[in-house]
Amino acid sequence: MDVDAVWDDLSEVEVAPPGELPDITFCSNHALSLPDRDGFLLAQMATEERHDEPAYFKQWCTNRDIPTEQLRTDVPFEGCGDARWHPGRRLLWGGYGPRTDLEAYREIADRYDVGVVPLELTDDSYYHLDVCFSAIDEQTAVVCPDAFTDAGREKLDTLFETLIEVSPEAAQDHFACNCHSLSGDVVVIEESNHQTIHALESHGYETLHVSTDEFMKAGGSVACMAFPY
Repeated sequence: MDVDAVWDDLSEVEVAPPGELPDITFCSNHALSLPDRDGFLLAQMATEERHDEPAYFKQWCTNRDIPTEQLRTDVPFEGCGDARWHPGRRLLWGGYGPRTDLEAYREIADRYDVGVVPLELTDDSYYHLDVCFSAIDEQTAVVCPDAFTDAGREKLDTLFETLIEVSPEAAQDHFACNCHSLSGDVVVIEESNHQTIHALESHGYETLHVSTDEFMKAGGSVACMAFPY
């Protein structure tokens, strides 16, 4: 990839330069793909440090004639970091608490006529839904039960046939839940998650192991840099 060419493509963005945005590589936080592949709903970042990041994603879309929209509600909403579509269904899982406000999901549900299952995150250690939950396919998810309330765990048990559970240590230190499913067949996952890799393979999934140790120092792994669409 020609990095200079990428930034030249985004040169019209009139916000902080990329060098001043240390977490911009975690692109999944910048937007949510809309139902029926109709474009993207841009994020509204919770922290000042990340405030300008979605502007780059918006410009990338504009350059390719991809429509983008914004929330009408002025509340934090961190895109696919917290909002994850259920594979094969018109259903959105919505993590809220540390970074995203529950009110954002009320607007999304009404505005786009989709079902939303809100999941309250119990601790700031689970700052995004994608560090404690990953839907592998319509029936299976990787989850860290410690991240959710009793009501949240009940919702997960009800809507998935199989939950592959990981420990708080695996979720927080090795980003076991921050994996990314490719078409429901292959799961890309940080290579240090030996137990989760074994569990996935025992359920019939192929796994692709990658090293994300430098990115984990900044608080993200595979799913944070993979944009589901």
